[in-house]
Amino acid sequence: MYRPDYAIPLVLCGFLAAAAPLRAQDCSWVETFDDGGTDFSQTRLPDLQLSGDGTFEQAALTTGQGAPNTSPNLPVNAAGDFEGRYFEDGVSTAPSLALTEDVAQNAVEHVHLECIVGIGSTGAGASSAGLVARVSGVQAADDYDAYVLYLYHDSGNEAQLILGRIRDGVIDQNDAYAISDDFTVDLSEENYRLEFDVRGNTLMGRIWRQETTGGFIEENPIDLDDANGNQYVLTATDTELWSGRVGFRAEAHGTNSVFLEAFDYEEYDCPPVPTFCFGGSPGFTCPCGNPGLAGRGCNNSALTGGAQIQANGTPRIGGDTLVLSCNGLPPGVMGLYFQGALQIGAGAGIPFGDGRLCAGGQLARLKPVPADGLGFSSYGHPNHSVSERAGIFEPGTYYYQVWYRDTKPFCMEAEFNTSSAVAVTWLPPLP
Repeated sequence: MYRPDYAIPLVLCGFLAAAAPLRAQDCSWVETFDDGGTDFSQTRLPDLQLSGDGTFEQAALTTGQGAPNTSPNLPVNAAGDFEGRYFEDGVSTAPSLALTEDVAQNAVEHVHLECIVGIGSTGAGASSAGLVARVSGVQAADDYDAYVLYLYHDSGNEAQLILGRIRDGVIDQNDAYAISDDFTVDLSEENYRLEFDVRGNTLMGRIWRQETTGGFIEENPIDLDDANGNQYVLTATDTELWSGRVGFRAEAHGTNSVFLEAFDYEEYDCPPVPTFCFGGSPGFTCPCGNPGLAGRGCNNSALTGGAQIQANGTPRIGGDTLVLSCNGLPPGVMGLYFQGALQIGAGAGIPFGDGRLCAGGQLARLKPVPADGLGFSSYGHPNHSVSERAGIFEPGTYYYQVWYRDTKPFCMEAEFNTSSAVAVTWLPPLP
């Protein structure tokens, strides 16, 4: 619930922009494995390369061996949800892969990958789960080349993040190889989000710890190098520049399981989703002499350089995976995601609190969402459908922005500000 003074006008006068926004492409999508059933081939990762006694499946995580945790609010243990699971009942001979089809994304060189993993441990033996990119030459599960980022857990309450190169199915410990210090894990109460960037000859990997606090998911980066202060990124370089498919790598010994949720795929060469309403642009005047940094709204009392909204996923009516996110908010503030049918002032907007209102016309309030301790919030897939919430039934372009409380007034008594804005073109339903 949000307070009455959060309300914004339903109808504002505005003008359409002259330039049409770009259309979302299938080179950016999120896979959540929530089709139900046990047929893993329904996913966008249908090419399975299995090994040993392992099996990939879609499985309800509240039952069965190796459920990764007991926190029902976390993504890979939500009641009634179905996730991708890799389960082994026996000794593994090699890790297993789930990949994009050979005919699609077959020569990806520059890609950003994310996923959420959980490790269920019911017996002895190592387990690992992670992401692979530029996978090439797959003839068998132990005969391929790739780059890999994965979470490795052997036993006890410690794990490692490993970034490296796979040659002929085996981790190649050379100059394209990095491994974190041991860090503490609680497999019964936590999930982990991995982020893998492969661009040119540079590889980068990050990991976040996911816990529930007060009913909300709290996410914090994991320090990967205890001896040298806070180091949150593993990096490596390589000169071979392979190209190939992307996917998920799993290994589970004994009766252990690993679980995958929200496999997020985005090619760097995708046409970007157009954003506008920047507080630092020429001709764009912030109301309080508080210009933001490039690509952001007007600056706020937390001096973050302004709030920035982004859109990821596929905006398809009747099956959207759109995720709206916002960073640069003052930590802990409430922000209201809303949709407009028009751009105001050709995208320049009008003064509004400490910022500018750029999304206008017929407005639809989506949901107020609190920012976390780092000033980040998000709304959309997999917990909410933006198209259903906003009442979108026909293809077309809509504009999104975040209105947020700024209880320490920057310059206006109204005590609120706005983010930048983003244009999203909705696609028709699949036949």
